[in-house]
Order: sequence, then structure tokens, then C-alpha cells
Amino acid sequence: MRTDRTRRTAACGMLAALASVLLVLGSLVDVLDLSCAAAASLGVVYARIEYGAKWSAAVWLCASVVSLLLFPRSAPLLFALFAGPYPLFKAFAERRTQVVSWVCKLLFFNLALTAVLVVGVYLLGLEDFFGFTVVVYAAGNALFVLFDIALTQLISVYYRRFRR
Repeated sequence: MRTDRTRRTAACGMLAALASVLLVLGSLVDVLDLSCAAAASLGVVYARIEYGAKWSAAVWLCASVVSLLLFPRSAPLLFALFAGPYPLFKAFAERRTQVVSWVCKLLFFNLALTAVLVVGVYLLGLEDFFGFTVVVYAAGNALFVLFDIALTQLISVYYRRFRR
């Protein structure tokens, strides 16, 4: 039992470190901020599948804190408020019916998008390119649906290929 806990702690620590490196990279190259936040969330997905919700929450929190302390910019903020906790919420929401699941996931995304905009503009002083417009929310929701479908496909491939 002790060895298993040590293995989980080490694996989750490495996942958090990898996510932090990706988020710092996303902060250094502004074009990669969304991509790096999405890629860093795959570490949370892996921890959720292999080790459970508690360990994946630890990966999300550790990577968020470290990356926000190093570079308080858009990629760590996106990860801390949306891409990191989303795999945990996705697992919870998909236990419901499909309609309720999509309503919950879209509500989560819109709340997270509002939080990212508010914290980014008013707390971190990031530039407000588009503001709180309908276009931002419409485009964001469309991209979120694509992100969710892609994440579902990646999880399905992982289960088919590695979890037999």
C-alpha cells in the first residue's frame, strides 16, 4: 500500500511539473496559450483515469499554483480556471443524461470564461482585446464544443489502446 501511494505521488508530481512547463511555454509564446492550456489538461485527464479525482485535483492545483507564481499570464490563468478543473467536471457531468450533461458543461464553460475575463483584465491587468461581447461567448462556446468532443475522443482512444 505504501509503495502504491509513493508511486501515485511521484507520477502526479511529474504530471504537475510537465503541465507547469507547458503553461510556462504558453506564457512565453502568446500564440500557444490556448494550446498549452489544453495540452496541460491532458495530465489532469490521465491522473483522473489512472488515480482518481483526488489525485487529479492535486495535479491541477499544483500546476496552477506553480505556473501562476512563475508567469501570471493568460495560459496559467486559462488552465487554473478552465482547462485544469474541466476534466474533473466532465467526469461528473457525463454521469447524467446527454442533454443535462451538455447544459452543465456549457454552463461551466461560460462561468469559467467570465471568470477568466474578469480575473485577467481586472486582477492581472491583461489587455482586454474583445471584452465581454456576444461574439466572444459565441465563438468560445463553439470552440468549447469542439474541445469537448476532441477530449472525449482522446479519452476513448486511451481506454481502447491502453486500458484493456
